Amino acid sequence: MASTPVTLKRSDLKHFLDISDTSTPTWSLINLGVTAAQINYNPTVLEEGYIADTAKTKEVESVSPEMSLEFTIKKGDAVSDYIFSKIWNQKVLGDSYSTLLTVRTAETAVDGAYPAMTQPVSISPQNIGNEAVTAAKMSVTLLFRGDPTYGTFNPTTSTFTAAT
Repeated sequence: MASTPVTLKRSDLKHFLDISDTSTPTWSLINLGVTAAQINYNPTVLEEGYIADTAKTKEVESVSPEMSLEFTIKKGDAVSDYIFSKIWNQKVLGDSYSTLLTVRTAETAVDGAYPAMTQPVSISPQNIGNEAVTAAKMSVTLLFRGDPTYGTFNPTTSTFTAAT
Protein backbone atom coordinates (compact mmCIF):
# COMPACT_ATOMS: atom_id res chain seq x y z
CA MET A 1 0.00 0.00 0.00
CA ALA A 2 1.35 3.42 -0.94
CA SER A 3 2.06 5.87 1.85
CA THR A 4 0.29 9.22 2.08
CA PRO A 5 2.45 12.11 0.84
CA VAL A 6 3.57 14.51 3.54
CA THR A 7 4.23 18.19 2.96
CA LEU A 8 7.67 19.13 4.21
CA LYS A 9 8.21 22.29 6.21
CA ARG A 10 11.11 24.65 5.55
CA SER A 11 12.48 23.62 8.95
CA ASP A 12 12.84 20.02 7.70
CA LEU A 13 15.80 21.16 5.60
CA LYS A 14 18.48 22.45 7.94
CA HIS A 15 21.63 24.29 6.91
CA PHE A 16 24.83 24.59 8.90
CA LEU A 17 27.92 26.69 8.12
CA ASP A 18 31.47 25.77 9.04
CA ILE A 19 32.55 28.79 11.08
CA SER A 20 36.06 27.50 11.85
CA ASP A 21 39.25 28.56 10.17
CA THR A 22 40.78 25.12 10.63
CA SER A 23 40.57 21.77 8.87
CA THR A 24 38.20 20.49 11.59
CA PRO A 25 34.73 21.89 10.89
CA THR A 26 32.67 23.70 13.51
CA TRP A 27 29.07 23.35 12.30
CA SER A 28 26.77 26.18 13.34
CA LEU A 29 23.06 26.17 12.49
CA ILE A 30 21.97 28.89 10.05
CA ASN A 31 18.81 30.09 11.75
CA LEU A 32 18.79 33.05 14.14
CA GLY A 33 17.91 36.24 12.27
CA VAL A 34 17.63 34.48 8.89
CA THR A 35 14.34 35.56 7.34
CA ALA A 36 14.82 34.03 3.89
CA ALA A 37 17.00 31.29 2.44
CA GLN A 38 16.75 29.41 -0.82
CA ILE A 39 19.02 27.53 -3.18
CA ASN A 40 18.86 28.73 -6.78
CA TYR A 41 20.22 26.16 -9.23
CA ASN A 42 20.72 28.51 -12.20
CA PRO A 43 20.58 25.78 -14.86
CA THR A 44 22.21 26.10 -18.24
CA VAL A 45 19.73 24.64 -20.71
CA LEU A 46 20.88 23.07 -23.94
CA GLU A 47 18.26 23.58 -26.66
CA GLU A 48 18.61 21.81 -29.98
CA GLY A 49 16.39 21.24 -32.97
CA TYR A 50 16.89 17.99 -34.89
CA ILE A 51 16.25 17.74 -38.61
CA ALA A 52 13.48 15.11 -38.45
CA ASP A 53 11.62 16.72 -35.51
CA THR A 54 9.05 19.51 -35.48
CA ALA A 55 9.83 20.60 -31.91
CA LYS A 56 13.10 21.44 -30.17
CA THR A 57 14.60 19.30 -27.42
CA LYS A 58 15.71 20.87 -24.16
CA GLU A 59 17.81 19.39 -21.42
CA VAL A 60 19.77 20.64 -18.46
CA GLU A 61 23.43 20.85 -19.45
CA SER A 62 24.80 22.07 -16.12
CA VAL A 63 23.84 23.86 -12.91
CA SER A 64 25.54 26.68 -11.06
CA PRO A 65 23.90 26.64 -7.63
CA GLU A 66 23.97 29.42 -5.08
CA MET A 67 22.14 30.03 -1.83
CA SER A 68 20.75 33.46 -1.00
CA LEU A 69 20.47 34.43 2.68
CA GLU A 70 18.91 37.51 4.23
CA PHE A 71 19.70 38.19 7.90
CA THR A 72 18.67 40.50 10.65
CA ILE A 73 22.12 40.99 12.19
CA LYS A 74 22.25 39.21 15.56
CA LYS A 75 25.44 40.10 17.44
CA GLY A 76 26.51 37.07 19.45
CA ASP A 77 25.06 34.48 17.05
CA ALA A 78 27.96 32.43 15.66
CA VAL A 79 26.79 32.41 12.01
CA SER A 80 25.73 36.06 12.02
CA ASP A 81 29.06 37.14 13.55
CA TYR A 82 31.06 34.95 11.13
CA ILE A 83 29.30 36.26 8.03
CA PHE A 84 29.30 39.86 9.29
CA SER A 85 33.10 39.66 9.73
CA LYS A 86 33.49 38.37 6.15
CA ILE A 87 31.42 41.31 4.85
CA TRP A 88 32.97 43.95 7.11
CA ASN A 89 36.53 42.86 6.30
CA GLN A 90 35.71 42.49 2.58
CA LYS A 91 37.09 38.97 2.35
CA VAL A 92 37.62 37.67 -1.20
CA LEU A 93 38.90 34.57 -2.97
CA GLY A 94 40.20 31.96 -0.49
CA ASP A 95 39.50 34.22 2.47
CA SER A 96 35.77 34.09 1.61
CA TYR A 97 35.59 30.27 1.57
CA SER A 98 33.59 28.09 3.94
CA THR A 99 31.54 24.89 3.76
CA LEU A 100 27.77 24.57 3.81
CA LEU A 101 26.16 21.46 5.31
CA THR A 102 22.55 20.68 4.34
CA VAL A 103 20.65 18.05 6.34
CA ARG A 104 17.33 16.38 5.47
CA THR A 105 15.80 16.01 8.95
CA ALA A 106 12.42 14.83 7.63
CA GLU A 107 14.06 11.51 6.78
CA THR A 108 14.39 8.68 9.28
CA ALA A 109 17.67 8.84 11.16
CA VAL A 110 19.89 5.77 11.02
CA ASP A 111 22.03 5.44 14.15
CA GLY A 112 21.20 9.08 14.88
CA ALA A 113 22.40 10.35 11.48
CA TYR A 114 20.35 11.98 8.71
CA PRO A 115 21.04 12.18 4.96
CA ALA A 116 23.22 15.21 4.31
CA MET A 117 25.64 16.85 1.95
CA THR A 118 28.52 19.27 2.31
CA GLN A 119 29.23 21.91 -0.30
CA PRO A 120 32.30 24.16 -0.54
CA VAL A 121 31.11 27.78 -0.86
CA SER A 122 32.41 31.27 -1.35
CA ILE A 123 30.60 33.90 0.74
CA SER A 124 29.64 36.76 -1.58
CA PRO A 125 28.43 39.91 0.22
CA GLN A 126 25.40 41.60 -1.32
CA ASN A 127 24.42 44.38 1.07
CA ILE A 128 24.37 45.56 4.65
CA GLY A 129 22.19 48.16 6.36
CA ASN A 130 18.46 48.94 6.29
CA GLU A 131 16.04 51.85 6.58
CA ALA A 132 16.22 54.30 9.49
CA VAL A 133 15.01 53.15 12.92
CA THR A 134 14.87 49.48 11.90
CA ALA A 135 17.04 46.46 12.64
CA ALA A 136 20.26 46.23 10.65
CA LYS A 137 20.21 43.56 7.94
CA MET A 138 22.75 41.87 5.71
CA SER A 139 22.40 39.75 2.60
CA VAL A 140 24.90 37.28 1.22
CA THR A 141 25.02 34.69 -1.51
CA LEU A 142 26.79 31.41 -0.86
CA LEU A 143 28.32 30.57 -4.24
CA PHE A 144 28.67 26.80 -4.60
CA ARG A 145 32.19 25.71 -5.57
CA GLY A 146 32.39 22.38 -7.36
CA ASP A 147 30.56 19.19 -6.51
CA PRO A 148 28.91 18.35 -3.18
CA THR A 149 29.93 15.45 -0.96
CA TYR A 150 27.01 13.23 0.09
CA GLY A 151 26.81 11.36 3.37
CA THR A 152 25.14 11.61 6.76
CA PHE A 153 25.16 14.05 9.67
CA ASN A 154 24.68 13.19 13.31
CA PRO A 155 23.42 16.32 15.10
CA THR A 156 24.20 14.86 18.55
CA THR A 157 27.90 14.46 17.78
CA SER A 158 27.98 17.23 15.14
CA THR A 159 29.71 14.79 12.79
CA PHE A 160 29.42 14.56 9.01
CA THR A 161 30.41 11.18 7.52
CA ALA A 162 30.97 11.04 3.77
CA ALA A 163 29.34 8.17 1.86
CA THR A 164 31.70 5.50 0.61
